[in-house]
Amino acid sequence: MVEGIRSSKLQIYTSSDMPKRALLQELVSPSEWNKKIAELAMARQPNSLSVFVCGPKASGKSTFSRLLANRWVTDDSRPRNNTWAGVAILDIDPGQPDFSTPGNVSLVHLNEPILSPSFCRPFSDRGNIKAIRSHALASVSPAADPEHYFECVIDLFDRYQGTLRGKCPLLINTPGWVQGTGLDLLTRLVAKLRPSDVIYMSQEGPEETVEALKSALRGAELNELPSQPSEYTSRTALHLRTMHTMSYFHIEPALSGRGQTQWNPEPLTSVPPLVVSYGGGRRGIYAIMCYDYQPPLTMLAEAINGALVSIVEIEDKAAFQNLHTLKSRGAQTQVEGGLAMELDEKPWGTEIDASRSGTEDHLIQHSDDGLPVLPNPDGCTLDPRYSQVVGTALVRGVDTRQQSLHLLCPLLPQRFSDVIRAGHKIVLVLGKLDSPTWAYTEDAYKRSSESSTRRDVDNQPIGLTDADTDDDTLDVQEEVRGGQHGRSDIPWVEELHGSEKRAVGSRVWRVRRDLGRTNNATD
Repeated sequence: MVEGIRSSKLQIYTSSDMPKRALLQELVSPSEWNKKIAELAMARQPNSLSVFVCGPKASGKSTFSRLLANRWVTDDSRPRNNTWAGVAILDIDPGQPDFSTPGNVSLVHLNEPILSPSFCRPFSDRGNIKAIRSHALASVSPAADPEHYFECVIDLFDRYQGTLRGKCPLLINTPGWVQGTGLDLLTRLVAKLRPSDVIYMSQEGPEETVEALKSALRGAELNELPSQPSEYTSRTALHLRTMHTMSYFHIEPALSGRGQTQWNPEPLTSVPPLVVSYGGGRRGIYAIMCYDYQPPLTMLAEAINGALVSIVEIEDKAAFQNLHTLKSRGAQTQVEGGLAMELDEKPWGTEIDASRSGTEDHLIQHSDDGLPVLPNPDGCTLDPRYSQVVGTALVRGVDTRQQSLHLLCPLLPQRFSDVIRAGHKIVLVLGKLDSPTWAYTEDAYKRSSESSTRRDVDNQPIGLTDADTDDDTLDVQEEVRGGQHGRSDIPWVEELHGSEKRAVGSRVWRVRRDLGRTNNATD
């Protein structure tokens, strides 16, 4: 399947139209894939289908999942009494998510085919793609907190059970962590979710993984399909996450909310920040919470400044029950999966005034700058049953004088107003997300390109140039100029010259492809 791809110079209809240097790969579905997709599409009871897709990294899990989802939402060969209302997708790969920013897991209701890569649709709450519920892991890997990851997935599955079960099939796309703790997570999920079909995207093992998955199945069959790794590896997982995050922050939220997708090409320094107060009785930010590493209070402002944080909506004060043992007036009942608290107090959802609903203020400490912090020395997490992620923000600055945070976030202010109007709280979670180094130098790159003489590339073939070159200035990026050597006028950016502060062997080496073609060549 090859679709028309339009550019300013060329329109591609078939693979033969592609430029010689373009890294484009035809989408070829193996016959085993097609057979299994056809079987799942013609199931007699489609509304009870739940397909669990797992396998090693880069084995084709996402590609197979998209083909299956597209077949489900576009198949019109069924009789009217045997159709379903879209497809529910449990996107639980925080490193390479399809419908949320990296570091999150989500439940999405899909009513249209997926025809674009994930970084072309950073918002999953538009048009016929509706985000039902999302949770923040604040990390791109479940390894940071496997138990919290499991709890988040179970909460999303419970939401599917309560809203979409019986109306549409469920597709579960998992991370490529299939050994050790990752295998334990997969087997626990299979045993808990009890899918009708389990797809393992490899016919080459590992044998330990296959046997463990088979032992966890209850009435389902493990289908081993051939993997289809990409022929080209021009982008690493980090590159793809960076592209996805850049797309998210550069999107125009007003247009995206109307079902369109349009990006702002200007650097983030030109985007007015959202100023949110963290001081006073009616503060917009209730508290800041750190997963994993806990910086000292004196360094908290420096730790969050310039970092990515997850914006979490607290729906009920029970979300903090992991932080301490509540001596509540209600009873405590031991249930499967954790401790269920039966509280006889009113939840926050019944209180609108933020200054009167903070019944958990005794948990908060304040830094010297007045930043409200939820101390978390034991590495606890917010309970996903009573909280959900709203979005991701880049902390552009901390105004300690006005006690406010300057946040860059593509969400409309109305979304935050809805949270406050519902009487809920907003907590910023700092974790182990990738550092947004690309955002620090966007303005410098733009100014450099405007001041320098551009090369005429109109006659160059479309495609990627060689990543290896003899010109080390491409890797060093010396266009960021500063007044002092090793310093620049850009926060968090240091200018390096040549091989300064670089380890031996870190230079980019070029492979000579013309060996044997010169006059000095020998046999």
